[in-house]
Amino acid sequence: MNEISSFLVVALFFDAVADPHCPFSSTYFEPADVCLKEMYREDNFYVAESICELMGGQLPCVTSEGMNSFIANFPKDLYCAESSLPLWLGVYPNGGCTGGGSSQYSNYGNKTNQTKAVDPVLDCVFMNRSTQFWSHASCGDRAQFLCQLPVLKVNCPASWEFSLGGCYHVFHIKNGYPQSEALEYCVAIGKRFEVNATLASIHSEAENEIIFGLGQLTAYADIMWIGLQSSNNESLSWTDESAVDFNNLLSDGNNECSSDCCAVMNLGAQFLSPLNVSNGISRWNLVPCSKSTKASLFVCKVV
Repeated sequence: MNEISSFLVVALFFDAVADPHCPFSSTYFEPADVCLKEMYREDNFYVAESICELMGGQLPCVTSEGMNSFIANFPKDLYCAESSLPLWLGVYPNGGCTGGGSSQYSNYGNKTNQTKAVDPVLDCVFMNRSTQFWSHASCGDRAQFLCQLPVLKVNCPASWEFSLGGCYHVFHIKNGYPQSEALEYCVAIGKRFEVNATLASIHSEAENEIIFGLGQLTAYADIMWIGLQSSNNESLSWTDESAVDFNNLLSDGNNECSSDCCAVMNLGAQFLSPLNVSNGISRWNLVPCSKSTKASLFVCKVV
């Protein structure tokens, strides 16, 4: 797991003031209908934007004076670092936003800085929290940052985590379940909350990292059921019948199973797996779907 993924695991549960509309216990800014989360660290622009993208968002695209002021004065009592350090913004010098679209608002304190020739790829923008003015900076410089996240648009059950447009929850069963029983549990818990739930399908590296982080934080275990299956060791399918458009199987993953295979995610716990799955943190392995093959963790997803 890389540095960005490691930090995301911590960020998932390092919460600010929660709002029921917002994922990751972020704070709602109603005028722009967005959520904002302080990330409690400083880094270069590229790492900052990557962390926000893994959470399903972007660096803040500031669209008004009110939003600019709100970000600059984000609750100081909850902020654990030097608030005087600059803050990355998700806007480019040409007015474009990192997540797409553009903003007509800007707040450069120096007209020369605002109009000088810039490289739209290598020259980024940060804010001075004290003055609320913007400046151009090298994207390789270090600054603090918030992430701008989408407002919750789906009905997540209580205590489930929202990210990338979906709801997720990792369950821990001490003695373990075979995949079939884990699937039944997901479906049943979904009915209890009046939502459609099943074992999680995974459609991108970002979604894989989100689920991996939730698995590591739930319990000390080495593997976790996901919803991938293979009936003949060749054709892959998800239990929610969605497209198999992302594949994170280890190259030797099929060695663990010859027919009727189910997938586990490797969580990287520091003891040997009872299934003897191949090593590869956050990667997947195919293992037998038999009743005797059990994992103590499984991840459900609202679909």
